Amino acid sequence: MKKVKSIGYISLGIFLCFLIQEIVIQKTTANNLTESITTSTNDSRYIDFTMASEKALRAVVHIKSKFIEDEIYGYFDPFYGRRYFKQPRASVASGSGVIISKDGYIVTNRHVINDAKEIEVVLHDKRTYAASILGQDPTSDLALLKIQEDDLNYLNFDDSNKLKVGQWVLAVGNPLNL
Repeated sequence: MKKVKSIGYISLGIFLCFLIQEIVIQKTTANNLTESITTSTNDSRYIDFTMASEKALRAVVHIKSKFIEDEIYGYFDPFYGRRYFKQPRASVASGSGVIISKDGYIVTNRHVINDAKEIEVVLHDKRTYAASILGQDPTSDLALLKIQEDDLNYLNFDDSNKLKVGQWVLAVGNPLNL
């Protein structure tokens, strides 16, 4: 049984890697963010990230995942988790994701959608969609989601080998839907 599970996880990981690689190659091209970074004054010490952040904000999504949870801390409970007849309860987790293609593919962390029964994606303009899980890899903590929408704003991938130590990096997220 362990061999079957191991082979299944390895197959899922390989499939997910190939799927993401295929989407990246077909749907995106190298993104040159240096064109969106402009200087705010004539002094080159001040870098303006407004154009880059505007583009990134439109492609970052808020993800709410709903799942059924048993009492994890039952051993610390004076009644050993047997209160209310150990009824499972619905819980909600939230996190960020990034749209990687205009037809609704989204990359997020696997721990955001961990064992979710329902996944809701909220776009920057507050539109809400139900998402389906296409694949997940617990080793790399990545998951690929899909929503049914076309012509979305998305971010392109670039080659991280071109980065140099000391270059600016812009990190954008929306885990709390702010």
